[in-house]
Amino acid sequence: MRAFRLILLALLTLVPLPAGGQDASSPTEPPVRFRAWTGREVQFTSESDHQQNVGGVEVDGPLVIGGRELARLVVALELRAIPGQAAQDLEHSETPGSAADPIDIGAPETWGRDAEVHVALARRVGELEAGDQRVTTSVMVRAGWATALGQQILDHYPGDWGAGLRVAEERSGAFAVLLGGRHALAGGWCVQVFGAFPLVRAGAGPWAVAIGGDAYLGARTVMRLNVGVRR
Repeated sequence: MRAFRLILLALLTLVPLPAGGQDASSPTEPPVRFRAWTGREVQFTSESDHQQNVGGVEVDGPLVIGGRELARLVVALELRAIPGQAAQDLEHSETPGSAADPIDIGAPETWGRDAEVHVALARRVGELEAGDQRVTTSVMVRAGWATALGQQILDHYPGDWGAGLRVAEERSGAFAVLLGGRHALAGGWCVQVFGAFPLVRAGAGPWAVAIGGDAYLGARTVMRLNVGVRR
């Protein structure tokens, strides 16, 4: 966590704001944004795959100091699946996660349901208008952790942190993030890639059919891909 704090401090103090600074009342950034998604997810490694219903919510708003927006603070809660002993097998094991019942990261069918929380700071460093599209580039730092949802299947749930870039098309809601950092699932240092891309609008409301997911590429590779609806 010390390395994470140093990266956060460096990014917030060394990266310049766009010309003129970012006023907290800037019309290009809404005061608070709310996003939600749900769908069906495939979790897979090179050895196996598994499907599960998933979903999440995300809220972001300005971090204002001295009347200026320093960054956007993003908090996300997701219900996903994580490697571990299958919950239905707990009754046959005296010590879940012990050597007699090893955690198999390469077998997503044994992954249990979990709640994952991430907190991030994103500071916009670029913006491009192209027709009816508005593409923004932000520097991002993010840290998170997971916990059991229901029966505990792991002694310790994995945490992660990373720093890198986020590119988003603000009007459609599409975004992609590339971070370098650490994740317990990937075995330590890794490249983290995640994002979502709306495909078609679901009626006249704010919801859209979208594809999304994340990948952690390190000593081990873990990938999760979902299709569902987002707003």
